[in-house]
Amino acid sequence: MTERQRVDPYGFVRLVGTPDRMEARPHHRFEGLSGRLTCRLTVKTPLFVYNPKFARPVGRGHEQARFPVYDGVAFIPGSSLKGVIRSVAEAVEAGCFTLFGGPIYRGSGITRGKQVKVDLPQGYQHCTDSKQLCPACRLFGFLYRGQVHAGKVHIGDAIAPQSEYELMDFITLDVLSTPKPEARIHTYTILQGGRRVVRGRKFYRHRLDGVLTRAGGKKDRQNKTVQPVAPGSIFTFDVEYNDLREEELRLLLYALALEPRLWHKVGLGKPIGMGSAYIEIISWQRIDRQARYQSLGGGMDEPLKGDTLQAELETWLRPYRESQAPNLQDLRELWRYDHEYDVRYARPEF
Repeated sequence: MTERQRVDPYGFVRLVGTPDRMEARPHHRFEGLSGRLTCRLTVKTPLFVYNPKFARPVGRGHEQARFPVYDGVAFIPGSSLKGVIRSVAEAVEAGCFTLFGGPIYRGSGITRGKQVKVDLPQGYQHCTDSKQLCPACRLFGFLYRGQVHAGKVHIGDAIAPQSEYELMDFITLDVLSTPKPEARIHTYTILQGGRRVVRGRKFYRHRLDGVLTRAGGKKDRQNKTVQPVAPGSIFTFDVEYNDLREEELRLLLYALALEPRLWHKVGLGKPIGMGSAYIEIISWQRIDRQARYQSLGGGMDEPLKGDTLQAELETWLRPYRESQAPNLQDLRELWRYDHEYDVRYARPEF
């Protein structure tokens, strides 16, 4: 039997080009494309989203947490989904780094005493002008020193009635550590003009054979005991968009639907194999906002479904799905569910 190539649970999507910044369409006029997408999320590996209302301390900094369920209905907050979808949009069409953790990473624990200075490539700094926004900030929103753009996309909570999900037994997870660039300098960074800059955007691979539990079942502040939903559970959620340019809508559609053989990663425990999910668009209703407000009951097209929907989506998504841009090739390699890698952490580089 051929030994599988060992790789880290994560990799990086390269930064291609620089953010194309422009002003978002205003909220008080209806000039662009509007509509509602209904999506289905199918859980592929145990999935858990943390909500402090469903958690309780059990000593030594350890928590036991249940999957959020209200009146028998399980839900994934729209804010969690928005973060996932935005991360795809930022990687596909160069977006600014809104949550850059640098410039200096200082170690703790096993990396105590280590540090590394990391910069962003020119042009990737967080947007600072509401009239000059990158594609992701135009779609999903922007906040900087009192300047606000509310975004053009609203993602609702994903819900699953009792018949559509299954709760697993509680699992004491493996250690959930934070990224440590100071421990893997050459993995996280590249040299550019004499400076160390971020290698790209970090994405976690799928691990269908992931080992979720901690050896010995030790419980402390480094891990949690959680009750995930099982593979096969199905959630649905709506995405509403307003006044988008054609290229912005195409980006949103791709960030949701991706392409065959690619899954998203959602929730807690991504490095150890949790959170793999298949998202598909199952209904698409276009809305003419001007007609909507000019005539009672007007401006609402019949929702596209089934084969008609799939044919329309393919037309919109073809430019991305056929693109050989380096960043898209990286995303395909990282989010393929049918890879043959042995996914495990390597030893630190120091």
